[in-house]
Amino acid sequence: MATHVDSFGDASSVLTNHKLRLHAASLDTKIAILRAQVDELLKQRAAAQEGLDAITYPVLTLPVEIISKIFFLTLCAGGPYSELTVHGKSLILGHICQLWRQIALSTPELWNTIQLKSRGGLAPALIHTFLSRAASLPLSILVLDFDVDQDMLNMALSTVMPHSRNWAHLSIAGGAETMRRFQVVHQQLPQLQSLELLADELQPTISDDTFGTMFQHAPLLRKVHLKEFGLQRFALPWSQLTSLHISHLGQDLAEILSWTPNLVDLILGDADPVFLPPLPYLQSIIFADTIMSAQTEILSRLRTPIRRLKMVILSDLAPFAPPMAHPSSLDEVSLDIIPSGFVKLPSIECLAVLTSVRTLKLTAHGYSPSYTNFSLDLLIDRLIKDAEFLPALESLTIVLLDHNTVHIAFDGLVLAEMLAVRGLRNFELLSHCQVPDLGGKAEEFKAKGMRIHMQTVPNLDIRISRPEF
Repeated sequence: MATHVDSFGDASSVLTNHKLRLHAASLDTKIAILRAQVDELLKQRAAAQEGLDAITYPVLTLPVEIISKIFFLTLCAGGPYSELTVHGKSLILGHICQLWRQIALSTPELWNTIQLKSRGGLAPALIHTFLSRAASLPLSILVLDFDVDQDMLNMALSTVMPHSRNWAHLSIAGGAETMRRFQVVHQQLPQLQSLELLADELQPTISDDTFGTMFQHAPLLRKVHLKEFGLQRFALPWSQLTSLHISHLGQDLAEILSWTPNLVDLILGDADPVFLPPLPYLQSIIFADTIMSAQTEILSRLRTPIRRLKMVILSDLAPFAPPMAHPSSLDEVSLDIIPSGFVKLPSIECLAVLTSVRTLKLTAHGYSPSYTNFSLDLLIDRLIKDAEFLPALESLTIVLLDHNTVHIAFDGLVLAEMLAVRGLRNFELLSHCQVPDLGGKAEEFKAKGMRIHMQTVPNLDIRISRPEF
């Protein structure tokens, strides 16, 4: 019996070993097949990578200087106070690819705008990063103390204050306490070019000596914006200013302007009708508010001929009545047309006095042909038939902001006829609704050197208070 069992055990072992060898051989065969497949896939992967390496992306073929300029124009198109820049969008460029990161880090212009606030602003550690990357470039500093963590703001201020000699643009929006902190920069602003002091409300508590002379010694300061301040006299270098923006200022406008004999550009918000003092170098006036009586009175009392004018029109009264002084001196005019209740907008006849204007921009807010006298069709028809109407016109821009999405329809053929008759150098039409089709005439006009830009922009937003020139 024992011999039989041993023989059976040996037979079973032989069978098991045979099965295992067969299974191992089968696995070896599969492994060999898989290896062959992997080798083939690796060859295909190498070929694909070779193809990818051979592709040259157009943006990467540009010189580094051009890419750097594109970055700057994209992030800083709004100037020193661009919302894109001040919120640290420059940091995103470093996350795209290694080349873009290197270019961004080597472009100081992307890092010299710093916003100080607790929400959405730059933390102190990031402020140090921006300062180091800005190198020796002039700095734009924006301070907002509305609803902020004062401890965070104090830390941020302590970080930028030692660099005041490098400040070119300074904007302070907030209360008196924040502004008082800047007294330490007295006589330490050799590069300051523009200054904004924007209070959250009228500041009757600010005394005459709150600011002392902290902004008086700024030899390059030329541009100042004051908003919501009381009757205090600021120790500013008034006589050297060339651009002044005053909004809701509780000081006599005529008196302030008597301090600025070298003024070139004047922006007024919520202004009282005043008799402006002689301003021999004044070139432009922008009205950033909707007080028609003040605008017309100021224009009728001008002593100095101006070249550029932007104003707001609310009623059907002609905006140049009483008659504007020196209307023939105007070269560029921008009009914001706003409906007021059920009062119709002004007739195009109000433009008849603009005999010397070469550049005209009309921005109609809430435009509807059935509601307003300021009809685009009537304007175009007048330009076609009356050679004495706007005889010097070379550039015409029309912006139709129809926030109620009322259908706006006008004849593209009539528009083409106007362009043919007038021979404008530049024509631009932007609208919330569909712009007309000029057909083949558009290419014909462009071939003659005329610049034509017509676009439907559903989310177009243009602020009345924008600086136009």
